[in-house]
Formats: sequence, C-alpha cells, structure tokens
Amino acid sequence: IAQLAFAREEWDEAARWLEQVLELLPPDAVERIDDTRMRLGEVRLRLGQLAEARRHLELVLADAPHRVNATEMLATTYESLGLHPEAAALWGRLARLYTDPAQGAEALYRQGEILRVALGDLDRANDAFLRSSDLDPTFVPTLIRLVLYYWDRGELANVAEVGLELLKTVEGVNALAEEDTGLLVALAA
Repeated sequence: IAQLAFAREEWDEAARWLEQVLELLPPDAVERIDDTRMRLGEVRLRLGQLAEARRHLELVLADAPHRVNATEMLATTYESLGLHPEAAALWGRLARLYTDPAQGAEALYRQGEILRVALGDLDRANDAFLRSSDLDPTFVPTLIRLVLYYWDRGELANVAEVGLELLKTVEGVNALAEEDTGLLVALAA
C-alpha cells in the first residue's frame, strides 16, 4: 500500500504507511530498514518536513555511508535547513562516491558554491572549483568560476585558456555572453 501511495504521489498517505512498515520490521533487517527510511526521507522531503527527512536520511547514512541517493537527498535537506557546512561536506563526499566524472565535477561545483556564497570561504571554494575542473575540464559552471579565479590572481594566460575552452560549446558561449566573464576573457586574450 505504501508503494501504491508513493507511485500516486500521495505523500501523506505514503509517509503514514512507511512509518507503519518501519515499526513492523525486525531490528536485524538492516537493509530493509534503510530502504524504508530512505523512502521515508524522500517522502518527508517532498512534504517539506525537513527535520524528519534529515532524521531518516542520517540514520540511513549511519548504516550505509555509500548510498548515493540518500547522500544527495541529505545534502539537499541540509541546504534547505541552512546547514551549509554539513551540505558542503556531503557534496564533497558525493564527488568521491560518483563514478561518472561529470557528476563528480558537478558535486564539487555545488560544494564550491556553498563555500563561496553561504560560507564566504573563497579559498576552499576555489579549491573545490579547481578539483571540479580536474574531474571534468568541460563543465561550464566551473569554468566560469575559474575565469574569475585566474583573473583575481592575475593569471591572464589561464583566463584566456579557460575562455577558449568555453568557446568550444554552445553552453560556454552563452555563459560568456551572459556573464561579465566574457569581458574578462576578451581582455585577457
């Protein structure tokens, strides 16, 4: 019944049934408990019940820290709760968990943005952006941040090099046109 409610996106009903399932599972059924808690965390997140989502997802990760979906949901939950240091740490963990370099680059970019915007830690943010670029040298949001990083350091050759990389894709060209970074790249070249 919980799966049916979940499939029909009846989140209150799904939460109620999943809570009952959780109560009925034996303590040694760790994997089933974790699966149920993860689903419950997702439902609570969809309902905007962030504290409850956090509680369930943290319990899942305490048992199985390698669960990518639970880590993603918890990172999002932490961001929504304003727990920025915790969210940044989880995006860093996700970068290590992902096997796809593009996903790892995006996770490090998100970590960098949290560090830059929410925590004001530009040094650690730039480190995350540099590591993101190492994983996927074509990830446009990171490349935009690197233009600014290299400009601030006076490394104009690197600004021009990153600008050339941005010009290779439509997304990169559009980003240069929309951002002030296009002017910086032109000045560096």
